[in-house]
Formats: sequence, structure tokens, C-alpha cells
Amino acid sequence: KKTKSCILVTALSISLVALLLSVFHTYYPFDGRFRFAFPAHLHFFMAGIILADIILNKSNSKKRRFDILFFSSLVAIYGSGLWLTCVNAEPKDIFSWFVTAVAITLIICGLVIGGIRGVWASKFLSHPWICQMGMATYSIYLVHVPVIEELNRVFLVNFEPKNSIELWVVWCLSALISVGIVSYLFFLLVERPFFRRMSKAVVSVSFPTAMPSEGLPQKAV
Repeated sequence: KKTKSCILVTALSISLVALLLSVFHTYYPFDGRFRFAFPAHLHFFMAGIILADIILNKSNSKKRRFDILFFSSLVAIYGSGLWLTCVNAEPKDIFSWFVTAVAITLIICGLVIGGIRGVWASKFLSHPWICQMGMATYSIYLVHVPVIEELNRVFLVNFEPKNSIELWVVWCLSALISVGIVSYLFFLLVERPFFRRMSKAVVSVSFPTAMPSEGLPQKAV
């Protein structure tokens, strides 16, 4: 009962935050993709609290209906991305901003719950290639914008699509392959070596080698 109350309070808080952000954005527009990324996505962080409560306090038995939830949420998040692209990621009025924030929050929750509790979805997400991609998500986050910006310059100069469908298909495939290759190289050459070096440093600091005290007699072996 306490968990349900906490989930309800958090859900109401998310709605309130989304409403406040939508009002603020209407009168003082800001670009949530860059400088104001954290406040613009605060409701997503708060949704993580609900997801943690649901996942930790509910049975994680696999059921096929959660596969439907996962894959429908996957399609919905892609459709949301296309729509946000059409409006330059900035819904114009309070209502559309609020509905967009709440809808995408629910879609993300559906992705997480469906991915964990779905039969086929959990198998898909536990595939070694997907797990490796999960390890490199920070590298993907760092490199995807400059790679896509450079790709846009190449397309604008050298590519003349016959229609919008051809543009989206060719551009999406090129973007996925380019970001995948560059981010994986960045992960192998920068992130993973740095992480390993930091892990060794933390271990050496946390567990220093025991040195015999000076002046104390040593036990015979």
C-alpha cells in the first residue's frame, strides 16, 4: 500500500513538473536539447523512481503480453521522434508541450517494463550485441550529434533524393551505421581504457597493500 501511494505521488509530481515546464516554455522558450537539458527532461528522471518501485516490488515473471507492450512502445517512441523532428523538438503551445512530455514518459515506461517482463523482448535485450551496445551508450551519446551534423552536410551537398521516403531510408541507414561505427571505436579506444584505468586506481586506493609497521617484529614464515 505504501509503495502504491509513493508511485501515485511521484506520478502526480511528474505531471505537475511537466505542466510547469510547458507553461515556462510557452512564455520563455528554451531548447531542451542543449543548455537546459536537465530541467527539460526532469520528468524522465522522476519516472525512473516509479519504474524502480514497480520492478522491485512486482513479480518479474515473463509474459507474452509484455512483448506487445515493448514492441508497441518501440514503434510509438520512433513515431514520437519523427513528430518532434517535424516541430524542431519544440511543441508550440502549453497543451501540446504537456501532452508530449506525459506521452513520451509513458512510452519510455512501457519500453522498460515490457523489455524486462516480456518473453521475447527480454531475450532480444539480453543478446550479446545489444548488451555490448548498452555498454557503449555513453559513447553513443557523446558522438551522435557531431556525426549526424557532419552526415547532414554530406547529404545536403551530394545527395538528391527523389522523394522524402528515399531520403529517410538512406539517411537513417547511413546515420545508424555511421554513429554505430564511430561510437564503438570511441568506446574501444577512449571510454573502455579510461574506465579500466580508473577502476584500477579506485581499487588501489580502496584496498591498499598492507605494509608491516616499522619497528615491529616480523612473524617467522
